[in-house]
Amino acid sequence: GGHGGHGGQPGPQTPQTQPADLNISHSLSLDLEDLVGDGKQKAILIKDDRGGTRSLTVKIPKGIRPGKKIKLKGQGKTGPGGRQGDLLLEVHVNKHPSYTLNNNQLIYDLLLPPSTMLLGGKADIPTFDGSVTMTIPGPSKPDQKLRVKGHGLNEADGSRGDLLVRLKLAVPDQLTEDQKAALGQLKDTGL
Repeated sequence: GGHGGHGGQPGPQTPQTQPADLNISHSLSLDLEDLVGDGKQKAILIKDDRGGTRSLTVKIPKGIRPGKKIKLKGQGKTGPGGRQGDLLLEVHVNKHPSYTLNNNQLIYDLLLPPSTMLLGGKADIPTFDGSVTMTIPGPSKPDQKLRVKGHGLNEADGSRGDLLVRLKLAVPDQLTEDQKAALGQLKDTGL
């Protein structure tokens, strides 16, 4: 009988396992709200060495951003001699109905009627800390950005970034007769 099945003996090779081989990579989906506020925690399920799953609670570090990794020391695979690898969590941020993230800036699109865009006025801005009333300067241009200080994402140093409010022109689907008449007068003035 041949001994084809007894190629490399597993014994001698195991000490050469690199610690990196013991690391586990996993993605972590966060909501925008998780990047705001104080030391939020997230429960996640991770597959273990034996094909089961285990639950872990992850503290969200301040200043974390999409694409960055959170390292949990000693939460990876167990190697020879009881060595522990690390768990590396790559952060992904879920889409939010009201806000967008652009180059790590938190942006809120504010729809304004033409009259407010031209004359200025006040608008309520929803933030993760409640509503803030903002003064819109007149005349403003579409896509102009206004800053709400201290209402953005957490920074690594513990401070809060700013929320950028991007002005968008709200064009109505239909005009009333009064609006048409008023716009006709505006047109006569060259506006």
